[in-house]
Amino acid sequence: MEELGGYRLVRRIGSGGMGTVWEARTNDGQPVALKVLHPHISQDPSARARLRREVDLLHRVRGKGVARVLDAEVDDDDAFVVTELVDGPTLEDDVAAHGPFSVPELAGLAHGLADALSAIHRVGVVHRDLKPGNVMLSSAGPVVIDFGIAQVADDPRLTQTGMVTGTPGYLDPEVIDGAAPAPAGDWWAWAAVLAFAATGRKPFGTGPAVGVLKRMSEGAVDLEGVDPLVASALWGALQPDHRRRLDHSAVLAVLDGRWNASDLREALAALDLYPSAAASPTTPQVGVGGTAVLPVGGTAVLPGGTAVPPDGQGAGRTRILAAPALPPSYPVGRAVTTADTGAPQHWPAPRPAPSAPWPGAGAEPSPAPAWAMPAPPRPGVIAAVGWFAVAAAGTWPGVVLLLVTGLLLLSGTVGHASRWMRLQRYRRGVRRGDAARAAAASPWFLVRAALVTAFLLVVAGGSAWIALQLGSFVLTPESLGAWGQVRENVLLWGSAALFVLVAWFGPGGAVQREGARAMVATVLPYPTMRGVLTALCVLFGLAFVIAVLTGALPEPTWEPLTGPTIG
Repeated sequence: MEELGGYRLVRRIGSGGMGTVWEARTNDGQPVALKVLHPHISQDPSARARLRREVDLLHRVRGKGVARVLDAEVDDDDAFVVTELVDGPTLEDDVAAHGPFSVPELAGLAHGLADALSAIHRVGVVHRDLKPGNVMLSSAGPVVIDFGIAQVADDPRLTQTGMVTGTPGYLDPEVIDGAAPAPAGDWWAWAAVLAFAATGRKPFGTGPAVGVLKRMSEGAVDLEGVDPLVASALWGALQPDHRRRLDHSAVLAVLDGRWNASDLREALAALDLYPSAAASPTTPQVGVGGTAVLPVGGTAVLPGGTAVPPDGQGAGRTRILAAPALPPSYPVGRAVTTADTGAPQHWPAPRPAPSAPWPGAGAEPSPAPAWAMPAPPRPGVIAAVGWFAVAAAGTWPGVVLLLVTGLLLLSGTVGHASRWMRLQRYRRGVRRGDAARAAAASPWFLVRAALVTAFLLVVAGGSAWIALQLGSFVLTPESLGAWGQVRENVLLWGSAALFVLVAWFGPGGAVQREGARAMVATVLPYPTMRGVLTALCVLFGLAFVIAVLTGALPEPTWEPLTGPTIG
């Protein structure tokens, strides 16, 4: 297995603008993410110096929503950065697989990301590249990755002066205009990420970057289909001018249900924001009072109508008609109001930006996240454990029966919990507290497992009893000759083998098999551990058989149970 800087590289996770990311293992077997920087970054002395200062700063970042930097090597030929390994899909992959978030789900995501950004900003770091691909959805909630390091990549700029690297649609418009990166830019990106999660579409559409940047500068965000109140809050937070942006705490208040339409309308008015459908095709319309009827009359007839010149007179000239009388104009959202009657306000959802193709058009299907796949089968480990149980049953069948029953109950409970959690995540995606909810429901999973286990014990036990009776009829002491002294052990071995096979492959046992695989994956995650257990089971099983054949073990006993009589 390839190593780098004392870390064993397990598999390649992906590659991006900064470098290649690997899943790696420390010397004590802990999983980490290791990013090997590209040569154009790692070989630049000034970039190395900036990276060194950045890593020193990022070591101070703490928070469950932040993938912390654990180690870095900036002086070696292969510069790399080591961070915590987050097990889960990216927000981008999750939305592609399961669709947009509901409002409660969006609130959980918003709070998790807000906590992460606050932790980053407290130590003076600006993320600068918050986007759906840099948000991982772990079992404990959203985790921000790749923060701060992107500053190294941003420093050299692009090929033209004034150009910065970044993702159109998630990069603060003021930074694009030349402003220095600041926490306000991260909060703008935070709102853009929430808009993506709420719609499943890029917030400012796709297509040429020029068009995306133009929509960003106009605040023309695509929020079609989003709850109207939430859409208006996100629209306010995504204003191009940071002085007129709705604070993230206000967006959280709307998502939590602590603010109603009146609260939001007041906050937007304090920022001099009076959106209307006429301002932009994607802007929510916020009414400040009841429904108003504009003083517009019927169809007006232009004075003079159409003039027809006499024969040949004035032909080819342009006639200037008198301007028609039009109603006076009104400032949107202020003068055109009526008294607030307390009636429900209308908050129409914004429409998508024009000429924005479907974001997923032409894209390759996203790979299934790790949580979406059941644990892989481990036939070698399972067969070795089964062999050990059968070998021990030749002497202590009662103890083995109790242990096998316990394993069936445990594996069935784990299997039901695993299936339930996977189904919940298919429906709602990975959310904070999934494991806690599964643990709370474990008594119900135990009951279901007990019902299946009882059925399997009846079927497997009946089969083993029939095999034992038939075997005792066929294998008489006379027919075994010198092996007659171990006749009872041989009969128990045969019936125990049939019992284990039927209990494992019998009807309804699929959930037990899935649970057993999940337990093996959790308790024995590494091949070496599985190999050791397999070898021990095989060797101890052989030792039991040899001890029985040589008479080193006592006669079979069913204690603490009462077993059948072998004729």
